[in-house]
Amino acid sequence: MAGSSAIDQNTCEHREIGVRRWTEKRRARNDAAKIIRQAMVEKAAACELCGCSPLRPNRRLPIGMSQLCVHEIANGPLRSRAQDKPYATLVVCWACNGELNNKGQDHWPESRQLAVLAMVRPDDFDLKSYNELVNPRAPRRITLFEVFEEMVEAKDRTGTARLFTPDDVAHVMNVNRKTVRRWIDGKQLRAIDVAPPGATKRHFRIEPADLRAFAKCRESMSEDDFEQLVGEVQENWQ
Repeated sequence: MAGSSAIDQNTCEHREIGVRRWTEKRRARNDAAKIIRQAMVEKAAACELCGCSPLRPNRRLPIGMSQLCVHEIANGPLRSRAQDKPYATLVVCWACNGELNNKGQDHWPESRQLAVLAMVRPDDFDLKSYNELVNPRAPRRITLFEVFEEMVEAKDRTGTARLFTPDDVAHVMNVNRKTVRRWIDGKQLRAIDVAPPGATKRHFRIEPADLRAFAKCRESMSEDDFEQLVGEVQENWQ
């Protein structure tokens, strides 16, 4: 019995040490995440959904609800893994954060939240990394077509749409800017030239609907066929 008690006591001590180490590790990670999240809030300066901020509060909201926080797009147990990932979070006011949490995935599916991220922070958008974060075994659980589809629906709801530059498209689609220009010049991706008359350089802008059409075409092809298409466009460019 004495030996058994000694073993039990030793086991408990090891368990307590393991819990303590895990807690310290988690605390250190949370402290590091706080620094990143604070920097995100300061950089955004306003809610990425409604546009309000502490300096420009929504007067229809209760006092304090225009304060900003970081919302994790990935929910449930994945929130802790997403808390310091710019490609998996949105900066929102407390009111919008409540709406995102209360209405859930039915009204705010991941693809819709990712569409907002792509529109307000295209440099941080990284669909491949987001899918790997949520489920490494399902790299195409959310597709670019779904994200662009949400952008088009947002235009239908609000009557306005964000126009993307070639640089924006390069970030969102994780390709080189020259590749985007080759798609445009090769008539694979429709773009609008907004340069004023007489300008020596062309200034392209791409609408979400054209990105959706391009993504649909891309997803209907195999990776090999698409790479061949890109290669053909590149040869024509040269």
